[in-house]
Amino acid sequence: MKNERYNQLVAKMHEIAIVPPQEIGPFTGVYRIATSRLKVAPWKTASLFAFTAALFLYIILGPTLIRVVSLLQYGF
Repeated sequence: MKNERYNQLVAKMHEIAIVPPQEIGPFTGVYRIATSRLKVAPWKTASLFAFTAALFLYIILGPTLIRVVSLLQYGF
């Protein structure tokens, strides 16, 4: 009796622990590369992304970005 219950419990735990791989259509390859990199070096990846986004916004908006940031600083 005790052994049967234990085996049922172990089978249920294995069933719960199985997680199917994430599939997001054509972006699955990019998703897998991004998540593996985020697991290894999250701060480095986030810093690189933030720097790239800030540089991109500065190239697009130019001096307007500086005004918006100054306005937000004084507003808060």
